[in-house]
Amino acid sequence: MKQLYKIRYISAMLSLVILFGVLFSTVPAFASEIPTTPQQERERHAALIADKVQSIETKEKLKISAYKSMQDFNGNPYVLIECEPVGYLIYHPESAQFVEYAADSPSPFLGIEGDLLYGGPTQYYYKKADGSYQNTLERERVLAAEDLQSLASQSDYLQKELIKQSDTAALEYTQKRFVSRAAAASTQTFYITQSSKLSGLDKCGYYCPPGSGGICGYIAAAMMLYYYDVTGHRDVMDDKYYYNYNGKKLSAEFTKVLLQVGKDLGYGDSTTSVAIHYTVKEYLKRRGITSNTDHTSRYTPLFTSNTIGLLLESNQPVIIFGNLYSPSHGKNINHAVLAYGYHATVTGNNILFQFIVHFGYDNYRQVTLSGVFGSIYSLKC
Repeated sequence: MKQLYKIRYISAMLSLVILFGVLFSTVPAFASEIPTTPQQERERHAALIADKVQSIETKEKLKISAYKSMQDFNGNPYVLIECEPVGYLIYHPESAQFVEYAADSPSPFLGIEGDLLYGGPTQYYYKKADGSYQNTLERERVLAAEDLQSLASQSDYLQKELIKQSDTAALEYTQKRFVSRAAAASTQTFYITQSSKLSGLDKCGYYCPPGSGGICGYIAAAMMLYYYDVTGHRDVMDDKYYYNYNGKKLSAEFTKVLLQVGKDLGYGDSTTSVAIHYTVKEYLKRRGITSNTDHTSRYTPLFTSNTIGLLLESNQPVIIFGNLYSPSHGKNINHAVLAYGYHATVTGNNILFQFIVHFGYDNYRQVTLSGVFGSIYSLKC
């Protein structure tokens, strides 16, 4: 069995080297140093990925099973690493960042080959025979071919921001021939109090109305209110909205309640932090809760990753939003996730935050992500 795994591991590593050969024939190196050869650069990217997989703590050690090439809506490359028995990572080679990874969630592209597109958290698409692009997590989300050009500019913005946040030590290792691999940086992990109520929330109130492109902002808000109720902070929901499945879990009926409040206020299915801020505020008002609450909603650039970290340290879950505009839908396609912890890595004078989030899908409860976010909302009550 060990010999079989060794053969599979070598095969997987060779596959990655070949994949990087397709993605990057050359990457600019610092002129003051002798650059790595293309082969050396590919091998060093592969080594960084192997190290990351080995560093992820799980009950059963992760093993790399497949590598897949992906692009954003502007053609910038990403690499998807699929693991056994379960798990995945998404790597951005041009910044040497792992923008997403999860040890207990299946790859969003598991069993899917071909043209794969990545537009940020929960924005996973593949090309269908008719030329449209299907979201892998929500069948209701489909992008028409004309959407891709519009989304390209937003992918370009994400690309530039990721480059600004590059792991410079890792990039130097991949690009400079005589630079050794940097020692693992110091990382601090923090979780809000009783975070297991969210990391273990395998029934999260997921619901998608017929014909909708998704209501993830309301799902994230439902999980946030569930957290405050189930931990005893505040009585913010009735027991009838609990779904008793291996303990108290969240019923989709509660998500529907919040959605209706949002509709009453004139908001649609796709939301930003402001819409969810006022939806939650109105819901609490109808419940008679108007005091001893504090709402925080901010748009880029009026917050940073450090802002999110400080809110989490105050034991406040944070909803993180991002948006992509779809011309064929005539509206934004949103993604909203609920953060309940972080990994903070110190590199020189910089702190790189990666947030531990619940995606709002039953099988995506502990996903670690970094990147560029559009807005945030947090409630203290």
